[in-house]
Amino acid sequence: QDSSILFELSDEVHADLTENLAKLECNSSQNVFRENSYWWLVHNLQLRIFSQRSIVLMDPPYQPYDQYMAWNLYALQRLYAQVPHACVAMWYPCTDVDDTHSLYLRLQALHIGRVLIVEFGFDKSSAWLQKSGMVLLR
Repeated sequence: QDSSILFELSDEVHADLTENLAKLECNSSQNVFRENSYWWLVHNLQLRIFSQRSIVLMDPPYQPYDQYMAWNLYALQRLYAQVPHACVAMWYPCTDVDDTHSLYLRLQALHIGRVLIVEFGFDKSSAWLQKSGMVLLR
């Protein structure tokens, strides 16, 4: 049976997420925590929380960018080492060419094997973020 573990720090978004999941009326196990996902994962990866088929979707906040990127890379490395059957997808903003290049170098330095980088965006947009990326592990 499939299950999900979701994290959201914002009270309002957590309430909306919990309410909307309840409307799905699915038979899977769903846990929505109002906690810091980084802290929770670091302290609970030893538990058997992931089934043989697992996907971890990371959609973190990015302000301040350097702080959250450090946590993302740490989480990727821990998931790689402790949950070898999980696929990990991490979203990131492409706001600056230097930051994006730094991410590539830092991913190489983790020695987590091959990753797929996918970047996508809009040619013309008035939005703050015109380009995003995904790091896909396994």
